[in-house]
Amino acid sequence: MEGKLRDPKYDHIKGTHDKMKHNHDHGDGTSTEVHYDQNRATGERSGFKIKDDTNASSRGSRYP
Repeated sequence: MEGKLRDPKYDHIKGTHDKMKHNHDHGDGTSTEVHYDQNRATGERSGFKIKDDTNASSRGSRYP
């Protein structure tokens, strides 16, 4: 993910983790966005957060 992250564990040079995201597109036109942390040394993923149409208002989206 891009953007400025203030937590030192995401520091570009000295940090230990990367902030990652990917989308799952569904056949009905909706998608689910998944955010997580990935350890640079081990590849272990943690801290999963699911963002889909059921909580779209938390992302600032406006659906009719």
